[in-house]
Amino acid sequence: QRASSGSMNPAPEAQEATGKPPNSPPEAQNFSSGASKTDPERPDCSTPSNSASGSTRETRPPTTPGVKQPTGMSPLQFVTRERITRAQQLIRETKRSLIEIGLEVGYKNPSHFAQVFRRVAGVTPTEFRSAL
Repeated sequence: QRASSGSMNPAPEAQEATGKPPNSPPEAQNFSSGASKTDPERPDCSTPSNSASGSTRETRPPTTPGVKQPTGMSPLQFVTRERITRAQQLIRETKRSLIEIGLEVGYKNPSHFAQVFRRVAGVTPTEFRSAL
């Protein structure tokens, strides 16, 4: 015989309403950066599946920190190198301003562009252009 007061077992009514005991731990919350789950600018985001149930999602595997690409570089290092290589090509082949070139290769801040350029190429964009 069960005593209703002081019992650690939940009342059957509470369990039936939610399908879980009332004192069960809450579900894990999904804290996102505010970006849409289908943001095309973020390849690691989920995209809806066309499955019949509609409840499953196809996802691309996220890039794990510290994982190297087949190039031997991290994804960020690879993209940075490609941007600076493209900037060097534009500096050689055009008379466009260094600010325009920095913007074209993806840097919004000219100072940051110059800083990254120097770290990768060993000289500033101005010094690179002067040496041509």
